[in-house]
Amino acid sequence: MISKSDLKKPLKELTRLRGEQVSRYRADEEKKGRDQKEIDFSVLNRLKNHKIPYLRYLSTIFLRFASEEAIPKKYTINIDLTDKGLVVKIAGTPYYGAFTPSYLVSYDRHYCKIMAVRLGNTVAKLEGYYQRSEKGIIFPDREDMQVYGA
Repeated sequence: MISKSDLKKPLKELTRLRGEQVSRYRADEEKKGRDQKEIDFSVLNRLKNHKIPYLRYLSTIFLRFASEEAIPKKYTINIDLTDKGLVVKIAGTPYYGAFTPSYLVSYDRHYCKIMAVRLGNTVAKLEGYYQRSEKGIIFPDREDMQVYGA
């Protein structure tokens, strides 16, 4: 006859192995992120004295961060390089964001991330994921209520 403890042993072993896999995956992803950050810093440092290539590489960094925001395909993102810097627009809407680079690599890269998050938040508002009260409080939508409970 099989006892409960005999059944729990393989489950505990699977749980331990899965935990190790998750830990390795997280470590690999963090390493990739650090490697990409180092690559970005080295490229931007080399391009600091060349305005147009610097802005082009910043737009590449922005697009990489924006790809993490899960923006629906129905939205087209336009990036314009101007004399002042980058202008990011959501096509077909009055929404846009812009920034003038400081040519301080860490600040410019960080601001690309901030712009991508703002873009994701704006698209979420356009999709109706945020509902505000008269006082400006953001209420959860139906999906949030299902995930987190009422």
